[in-house]
Amino acid sequence: MWWYIIILISALFLGLSDVYRKKVLTKEHTMQFVTAFMTFLFILSLTFVWKVDFSISFGQFSFIALKSVLILTAFIMIMKALKHTEISKTAPLRNLSIIFVVLLSIFILGESVSLKGYLGIIALLIGTYLVEVNPKLKHHFHPFRVFKNKYSVFIMIYLVAISLTGLVDKIALTSKGIDTYTYLFFNIFFNAIFAWIIQISFYQGSFDVKTAIKKGNMWLGLAAILTIFSDLLFFSALAVPAVYLSLAAPLRRMSSLVSTAFGGRMFHEKHLTHRVVGCIVMLVGVFLILT
Repeated sequence: MWWYIIILISALFLGLSDVYRKKVLTKEHTMQFVTAFMTFLFILSLTFVWKVDFSISFGQFSFIALKSVLILTAFIMIMKALKHTEISKTAPLRNLSIIFVVLLSIFILGESVSLKGYLGIIALLIGTYLVEVNPKLKHHFHPFRVFKNKYSVFIMIYLVAISLTGLVDKIALTSKGIDTYTYLFFNIFFNAIFAWIIQISFYQGSFDVKTAIKKGNMWLGLAAILTIFSDLLFFSALAVPAVYLSLAAPLRRMSSLVSTAFGGRMFHEKHLTHRVVGCIVMLVGVFLILT
């Protein structure tokens, strides 16, 4: 179906965006980057403001605000992890969100998962182990000590928050009757507002953001452009009632292979081949869930 292609293109853009965001994060503080990035996204969103429906109800408005709190929380957590860990390790771990999405889809949206789907979840867990394990260490159970690493905890918070956002996206774009452009615009609007509130309250406000823009240069703008196109494509597909969240979300996670292989090579990361194999195993799991 056409939406398969749309989500795959969305995944490609998202994977490349992750690489460019990592490049910028190596030079600046996480919250500096987040606020500058959200500001860039808002400026870009003004290019389609004429397609936005400003007459949506207070209930719809509140629903989008809730989504924005979740997505901003998830974004800050994963950017913190991405800044301090290797992208070839962080990107594949994001695939674990599929497990949360599938469970939410089953229990809340009433969607069903086949035997292949459950086998896919097992493959995701195996792939996660391969990404986490250090092939040079003899003690191969060390990945299960994950919660001793605060950045892994950040990833877990991200996984829960991003999974809930997927559920909110599907409900907003189908049950709540919010169109794609309106939904994306107000998402970005609230994200920028909330990011600036945090930036002004706990950091150095506009000074930090100016520094981030100066250091980020074209990479920051390129990451924002790729992100906004990725979201537009994904929301357009998700707005189709026949498109299951439990299928769309796994397919979009193909972005992790782009981030792992391309980003890992760009930043000369260790154990890259091992992690690419783990990522491929995870994507096999995604394929099983998808079919």
